[in-house]
Amino acid sequence: MTTPHQPHCGYIAFVGLPNAGKSTLLNACLGTKIAGVSKRPQTTRNKILGVETRGAAQLIFVDTPGIQANPRKSFLSKAMEEQVWASVNEADVVCYLIDVTRGWTAADGVQLLKIHQMTKRPLLVLVSKADSVKKHVLAAQSKTIAAAMATMAEKSPGKACFLEAVPYEFSSKRPESLEALKSKLAALLPPGPWLFAEDAITDASEGFILSELIREQLFRKLADQIPFGCGVSIDKVSEGATLKIQATIVVDNPSHKKIVIGKGGDAIKVIGTLARHSIEQYFDGRKVFLELFVRVEKGWTEQQLLVEQLQK
Repeated sequence: MTTPHQPHCGYIAFVGLPNAGKSTLLNACLGTKIAGVSKRPQTTRNKILGVETRGAAQLIFVDTPGIQANPRKSFLSKAMEEQVWASVNEADVVCYLIDVTRGWTAADGVQLLKIHQMTKRPLLVLVSKADSVKKHVLAAQSKTIAAAMATMAEKSPGKACFLEAVPYEFSSKRPESLEALKSKLAALLPPGPWLFAEDAITDASEGFILSELIREQLFRKLADQIPFGCGVSIDKVSEGATLKIQATIVVDNPSHKKIVIGKGGDAIKVIGTLARHSIEQYFDGRKVFLELFVRVEKGWTEQQLLVEQLQK
């Protein structure tokens, strides 16, 4: 705990099952989009860091890939899983998110218990998408989650810190719920100097954010048609009155390339248009010219070098 005027700073990890609302929460906390969001599981592939400085506190949010009950065995999947647990170990506060529209599941119980037993840092359970269900459903789900938290704390005394056996309900669409959450998190951070400049938003490179915004539209447009193994490489960015970007969508085999391009190129045209609009919003209305290509790299998710290049 810290005094109101004492500088304090720390990492806050957002973890949970796929589609729990972690990236949406990160973007909402920052007031700008740096992480891609879609309904497809595993849109987030590596941890994404966002920074907000409020008063004496610097909150460093860490968005992580969704925890998989039965993770794939590819190098990409293993790398994603490692990032989740490294983020939990390094965090000063851990926030486990549960999508209220899906409700409490056995998988949540397994993963939350694992986190509860591996960290002694403050651990909060956040019930996301609170505006998506009726009040009586939200109340019932929150009661179920609270009971599970209390039972877990009783069975593992001293293993970790549940501040309260009460889940925090929030909606990324309601600023007041986010302000209350961020104030709570700020109060939990340890004393210490800030790690970033006061106006910093993220440590991610411009190329990484561009690839996230393009990949988001790739997933949104093609939904279940595209395979897990799609990546985006930013090949060239040219400054000027118009920001010119050349990027390549990397797929695993020729059939996937056909899906991404679409009949007569219609799919990639839509993806490009949506991604361009998203990038222009990120750059506060700056005009953008986006050129997309598609390349086949068979088995790229198994190749460490390619995975690392596409994760930057």
